[in-house]
Amino acid sequence: MFMKKIFYYLIYLICLNTLSQNHVDALRYSYLENLGTARLSSVGGSFGSLGADLSSIHINPAGLAIYRTDEVGFSLNSSINSNESNYFNNSYLSEKTNFYIQNMGYVKTLRDDKSKWNRFSFSLSYNRLKDFNSDFVILGNSNESISYNFLNNSQGSDIENLNPFSEYLAYSTFLIDTVNQINNYESAINSNSENIFHQNIINRSGYMDELSFSISSAYSDLLFLGLQLGFVGINYNEFNSYKESGFEMNENYEWGNINEFIYNQNLNVIGGGLNYKLGLILKPVQFLRIGAAYHSKTRFEIEENWESNLTTIFTEENMGMISDMSPYGFGNYTLKTPSKTISSIALIIAKRGLINFELEQIDYSRSKLSADYYNFLEENSNISNFYKKTSNFRLGTEWRFGDVNIRAGLGIYESPYTESNSTEDNKERVTQSFGIGYKSNQYFFDFALSNSFEKEEYFMFNGSSSTEISNSVQNLIFTFGYKF
Repeated sequence: MFMKKIFYYLIYLICLNTLSQNHVDALRYSYLENLGTARLSSVGGSFGSLGADLSSIHINPAGLAIYRTDEVGFSLNSSINSNESNYFNNSYLSEKTNFYIQNMGYVKTLRDDKSKWNRFSFSLSYNRLKDFNSDFVILGNSNESISYNFLNNSQGSDIENLNPFSEYLAYSTFLIDTVNQINNYESAINSNSENIFHQNIINRSGYMDELSFSISSAYSDLLFLGLQLGFVGINYNEFNSYKESGFEMNENYEWGNINEFIYNQNLNVIGGGLNYKLGLILKPVQFLRIGAAYHSKTRFEIEENWESNLTTIFTEENMGMISDMSPYGFGNYTLKTPSKTISSIALIIAKRGLINFELEQIDYSRSKLSADYYNFLEENSNISNFYKKTSNFRLGTEWRFGDVNIRAGLGIYESPYTESNSTEDNKERVTQSFGIGYKSNQYFFDFALSNSFEKEEYFMFNGSSSTEISNSVQNLIFTFGYKF
């Protein structure tokens, strides 16, 4: 049996190493945050028609042409990510704090007052697109059990054909076992159990970063054009620990009663992608600016590895604790995340204030998974059916009082889920922000406080009832810059 198991694992890894990739991956790497320098973050990310900011050029590269000087800047972010879970009226609050570089960059501006194309600017900039660091815990009692999935998925299958990352682990640790025939299984847990205790702990970490090179030009201070080439890096890790206890036992189960079982899954992802952005800003009159930008699809090459283990703890001393671990799964695939368009308009009020309104449109159903050895037909169909096109709105304002600037912003982001895959509480993400800036000669200092809130549904396993996760993120961003 041992050699047969090893042989099966090798065949399984070669033929089915796409086990971990699905529609969830497509949304995870395309549903991004909208943070940057403290100035941009404090106006809710609404900066597409304004420019002259190290992170605004990641929204609209034409904003680089607004610069009249060289600049270097550096931004730090201290974030607090809070998740409150609610499973059958049982709530649990988790928090995780992280500190990282949010943005940094350098801008070089060349002037030519003799030509109508009177400015050319270049920049090298870095911006964090998403921070994955978060924890949440689900606790509660119900009549649901993942062991029923293990049992039902195993029926009719020979032992060597069981999934080595789930069903085979249940079999090898005696959570399920064969009865009479080798492809007929029974469970240690009575299907009439009414008060099963669940504990699910999910730890996520990692980030998505973008390193970009941008060029731009200004025509008679009327038309501003920009192009950006970007490299996006992915580093994502997730550890999922799931435990059940408090069952009604199957009295006829030959191996005895089970006290609890623990099922752990671990996923690690690295990847890189390329994209480009085009932008323009038009200044028809002194008090009005109109901006437009197009972000191409990002083509990612992604590598994943995953493994799982299961431990069954029996009440009988002769069985004790039995554990088994899956093989080391790995996969590589291509992911194309959707393109986006951004339209914006800004009013400049007496050179003392400004208001910018921005509309961003993204069709999350256009993401695609692909690989040379697998067609992803089902996964891509799920992407098309589960996700939709969204329109996101951002509003930001800034007012100058001498050397001090006061800023505020609001962002409303539609849920990427179709109506058939969302609830009334799962419609949008809302961000609110506030900030203060101070400029002294060539130096400037900016501070921003940004809060976002959204709700999502989480399912501990296929067929389980949903857990409502209320997520709030608070970002404290500080920027230091120097113009020369």
